[in-house]
Amino acid sequence: MRRDCPEIRFPSRPVGRGDSRIVDSGRVWAYVALPQEARLRAMGPEVSAYVDAVKRRHPGRAILPLRRLNRLSLDYPAEAFLSTLATAGQYGLYDLPRLERMILRLLAGHCFDHLAPLGDGDR
Repeated sequence: MRRDCPEIRFPSRPVGRGDSRIVDSGRVWAYVALPQEARLRAMGPEVSAYVDAVKRRHPGRAILPLRRLNRLSLDYPAEAFLSTLATAGQYGLYDLPRLERMILRLLAGHCFDHLAPLGDGDR
């Protein structure tokens, strides 16, 4: 291949390799928003604000934290996810493993209330 042909333009970066999500839009390289980020932002303004805060606190494009946040939103009920996200955002908690533990504690409290041991006054 000849690289001196004016009609053939060779990008200096790979296009479409893996998860680089780089699109050649003429002269400017633009990053395409991740589908996980778009899905999270569609959930509402509270989630969008949390996504922005997570992106500010992680280097680069924060791909891994956004994927994990998206996975949390898919794995757990929306009500539990959104209420925990609101609480975490209120206190400035952006550690995603801790967010998952908060969701699990909330769900454990709701799901296992009927299994609480009976007190002496309940017999």
